[in-house]
Amino acid sequence: MPTFVPGWSPHFAARAAARLDASGRFCTVAPMPKTLPPVWSLSKYRINYYMQGDAGSCWLHAAKQLAEVMGNALNYAAFPVCRRLIGYEGKQLEGGGNPSDGGSPTDAIVTMTPAGVGMAHEYLAPYTDDARVLGLKPPANVYADAAHSHILAPVKVANLDQAKRLIASGHPVANGIWWPEGSDGWDSPQAIMRGFSQGEMGHALLLIGFAAAGIIDAEPCIQLDNWHGLLYPPLTPAQAIRVPGYNPINDQATSDFWVTETAYLEVCRQAPPEHVSATDFNGLANGIVVPNPGADFSNAFVV
Repeated sequence: MPTFVPGWSPHFAARAAARLDASGRFCTVAPMPKTLPPVWSLSKYRINYYMQGDAGSCWLHAAKQLAEVMGNALNYAAFPVCRRLIGYEGKQLEGGGNPSDGGSPTDAIVTMTPAGVGMAHEYLAPYTDDARVLGLKPPANVYADAAHSHILAPVKVANLDQAKRLIASGHPVANGIWWPEGSDGWDSPQAIMRGFSQGEMGHALLLIGFAAAGIIDAEPCIQLDNWHGLLYPPLTPAQAIRVPGYNPINDQATSDFWVTETAYLEVCRQAPPEHVSATDFNGLANGIVVPNPGADFSNAFVV
């Protein structure tokens, strides 16, 4: 397995959050209560699984997968989103640099909104983990294509309860955390992670599911999609049948795993995490998110 370059840090996240706050163009999760199902998964809505390779590009992969899964879950004709574009433009928000050196999922999501450049098709500038290529500005036709497709705005996510409400409504949540490594780290071939070693580098993933206690484990669990390859065995058939929307990559291996909420929250205490989602592509998801007070979303319709 390749040695992955650290692709996320609390410093990237803090600077991205400050830029987003200064812009005012973001949404928050609606305060009204939403009845949650006890278990849900968006994994069936993936177009594909992705590998970041020998590059610190996890942050842009989390944003790409978010857009594709959300597109399918909300009944759009989702297409593979160009990673080179959202990586290059995301680094421009950060003052420039190479996407291979890491970044923030928030910045990658901003690039897919009208405040950025939008979403282009992957085939126009295919991803490579070659840092020399990732650092090049994509061709003009990629930008022209991106101008036709946008997410309206990022959504700031404050806690796991909000993340679950979004997931149950078709909106996965990109996260940045201090990645557990070692013999019991989260690159271990396990379907459910119940512990961890001390984190030694930052990583960005996608929250795509949750399960209440007693459904797949004695503890409540959340489901994460990863970009390090098909490392994980799927849930057993007896577990999988209890999870609406669950769909591993194949019967033998998948890129997603589950982690107990206890272990996940403990990892989040190692360093301030980043949790961010997105609105509907054309407007605000009714009853799920609300505009930041003062944000001008006058052209957005409710879907």
